[in-house]
Order: sequence, then C-alpha cells, then structure tokens
Amino acid sequence: MKNFLIKYKNEKKAYHFTVNLISKYFFDYKEKIFPNDSFKNLHSLYNSRYTIYGTDETEEILKNELKTEFHKMNLDLTLNYSYEKYIIDLALFEAINEISRLLTNNSMFFVMMFKLNDFKDFEIKYYKSISIEDTETYKSLANKLYPKSDFEITDFELQENDKIDFEKASFPKAIAMLHEIGFFNLDKVKNLSLTSQYEIISIITGNQNIRSIKGNVSVLTDYSNENRARYTSNTHLEEMRKKLNEIK
Repeated sequence: MKNFLIKYKNEKKAYHFTVNLISKYFFDYKEKIFPNDSFKNLHSLYNSRYTIYGTDETEEILKNELKTEFHKMNLDLTLNYSYEKYIIDLALFEAINEISRLLTNNSMFFVMMFKLNDFKDFEIKYYKSISIEDTETYKSLANKLYPKSDFEITDFELQENDKIDFEKASFPKAIAMLHEIGFFNLDKVKNLSLTSQYEIISIITGNQNIRSIKGNVSVLTDYSNENRARYTSNTHLEEMRKKLNEIK
C-alpha cells in the first residue's frame, strides 16, 4: 500500500481519491476470496464468536461451529477446497478488514505523510498502549506540516490595561465557539470529509491531537457515543453563546 500511495502522490492525485481506489481494490479482492452468500454466511458466523465464547473465542469457533458449518456446505463449493485453505483465506480476509480499519482510524497520520510526500516511516500498525497522536512519528509529521507560529502579540496591539484570561481558555471551549459562530454550518465545511474538517480545526486552534478534535466535535451531537466526561465541548455552548452576545 505504501508504493500505491507513493505512485499516486507522484501523479499529483488527491489523498481521498487515492484512498477510494485502495478501498475499491480491497472490496473487489474480498469478493474474490468469498464470492458467494454461503461463504459470507460462514464469515458472519465467525464474527459472532465473541457472543458464543467467553475466552479463546477464535480458536474455539474455528474448531467447532465454523468447521461444522463448512462441511455442511454444498460439495460443489468445497470440492478441491479444504477447511485448512478456508482458514488461510479467512485470515487474509480479516487482515484486509483490519488494514481498512486502521487506514480510516489513523487517516490524519496518512494524510500528513501524503501531503509531505514523506513515507519513510510508513507502517500499518495498531497502537494498543498509546494513542497514535502521541508517537514520535506523528508528532514529527505534524510539526513539519503545521509548524508552531512565531507570531507574538506586541504592546502596539494590546493596550497596557488589556488582559486575556488564559485560565478560562480551553480547547473544548474553542470547539464550542466554532459551533456558535456557525463554522460547522458553512457549506464549504459541510462538504468536506471529517478528516479535512479536523485538519482545518487543527490549523485554527493549534491543537494537533486529532483524537481530541474528533471527540470534542462528536459530542456536539446528541446521538454521539463519545465519552462525555473526557470530551466536554457541549457543556460550554451556553457560555460561548453568552460570550458572543457580550462582545461589542
């Protein structure tokens, strides 16, 4: 996949265009692995392993329910196709699903690589004990793409008695303020992918933690399942609304 991204970057294609091609390739490939409903039903049974077993879920379902159902299938489908070969194909199918999941969940990581044309540290990896935003590679890419501003407020711009209450400022409040000024209702913004929206918010706020951006944007909607104790932008909406009314 790394070579695929490099190829289309060199052809000056857009990132999302390139990823859509990758997704189509993955879909077509999976259709070749399990081309009919019988195999798809078998895969659905495999996906239910966590509701059937409490421990060793994969091992148990492979040697019990899945094996039994495989041998019940039409002989025309399993002729010259062993259960062992099916397990190999199942592993490949699951690997493609996992790569697709990580490509989506860590999209900002790959967007930055693509924009910078810097793929030397490219990898598809599940970070179990650390957020990808906390990795050195992610931080390095973010600093290259979004360098910290050297801009400083001067005495000319602030009178001696003017003060900014930094203690009351926070990133969740910034998201709440963007909501109140209508940022998310702008046609240009609504037509962007979520990844692109998060990228713009990162530029506006200086926050490079995409997980924090996603969480605080998501809790603005009532149906979000995000952790509302951790992401709190929705609790500041009324305060930001009042602040806007106070500004003269």
